[in-house]
Amino acid sequence: MNLPPADSGIPTLLDYAESASRMASRLCPKPSGQPADQPLVSIVTVCRNASDTLPDTLASVREQTYPWVEHLVIDGASTDGTQQLLEQSVRLAGWISEPDLGISDAFNKGIASARGSLIGILNADDQYLPDTVARAVDFLNRYPESGFAFGGCDFTLNGRVVLHHDGDADYTRIIHRRMPILNHPTIFVRRDVYERLGLFRLDLRLAMDYEYLLRIHRHGVIGVAVPHTQVRMALGGVSCRQIIDAIEEASRVSRIHGEPAWRASLTRARLSFIPFLRIIATRVGIRAAWLAIRPR
Repeated sequence: MNLPPADSGIPTLLDYAESASRMASRLCPKPSGQPADQPLVSIVTVCRNASDTLPDTLASVREQTYPWVEHLVIDGASTDGTQQLLEQSVRLAGWISEPDLGISDAFNKGIASARGSLIGILNADDQYLPDTVARAVDFLNRYPESGFAFGGCDFTLNGRVVLHHDGDADYTRIIHRRMPILNHPTIFVRRDVYERLGLFRLDLRLAMDYEYLLRIHRHGVIGVAVPHTQVRMALGGVSCRQIIDAIEEASRVSRIHGEPAWRASLTRARLSFIPFLRIIATRVGIRAAWLAIRPR
């Protein structure tokens, strides 16, 4: 597998060499005594003005039962006390706070700075379960042909679980049409996949994860499903407009990667009805309603 061409709009690790160099001077030494069969796992958290939710995210990484973990935080020049929180945090491998070009740019900075052979991305208002990293490592060790692992996710609203999605082990049947249930915060990718196939596109605001997963799928990279709940993800105050924008962007992504325009338009039209029903169901706490309107 070759790297995408330089004019494809896909950033590479080389594009982020300067950023990685700046971060390298701030990193703690790697853990010592690491067994050869136990990889270092890098967790990347990107945030901006996340002082209310970030402490729980940091704690969930500290509490991992798997010992060989480094946690990197890429902060987008927060003004709410997030930087002070990071200064006081223990067991962070490193952090940086500076303006960025958006979420994809922050993701890419973290991935380029990561030293682990497995890399996970955990949002600043989500939490791992204690055995999340250990399970991902176990499954990727058991299935060396897999380029990434993913698992189940509990979705919460005001601290209450309102929905659960297992990772879709049969995701390849629909990934060319729309984002399957891969639960992005549960995903751990082998570093060599980023090295070979590039990073997140900067021209996408909402569907950058879908584009990345579809891209590596089209290059033959397969994922393995971990049959456990791996993450608790906060739904927050997401709006219908934002979900509709994400559907529009995902439709463009599917066309970029070869989906016929007419079929992409049909998928976009069908999915566009779902956000309104889901948000209503979430606000009244009807979990069954969420499950009933899940796209097939």
